[in-house]
Amino acid sequence: MIVPSLAELQNDLTRLAFFRDADPGSAAELSRHAAHTVDLYHTLYYKTYDRFLGSAQPRRQRLHFKRNLALSSSTAALLGFLALVTFLYRNLAKTESTEREAIAARAEAVKPMSRKATSWPI
Repeated sequence: MIVPSLAELQNDLTRLAFFRDADPGSAAELSRHAAHTVDLYHTLYYKTYDRFLGSAQPRRQRLHFKRNLALSSSTAALLGFLALVTFLYRNLAKTESTEREAIAARAEAVKPMSRKATSWPI
């Protein structure tokens, strides 16, 4: 619909510019024809815009959902990682304190034996 109207407008403008003796019609008719062609382009633009907006909205919602899903799963993974590090640190601290207590208890147990061994008469 736009192509025939644009072709007619181009023909009228060509006849007006190059063939001075040809009558392209009145100025009002030429102006109406140009306005009609511009209006056709305007309508085409808005129809395309509305269709694009209609198809872009579900895509935008889907991308928004995926972004929120990635953020929430990343947050849950970070919290799990922090809980794991805290758990392992506390267990390591308990193990080290138990190891120190065992070393101290072994040292206390070995001291009396070494005193007894040196106090025997030879």
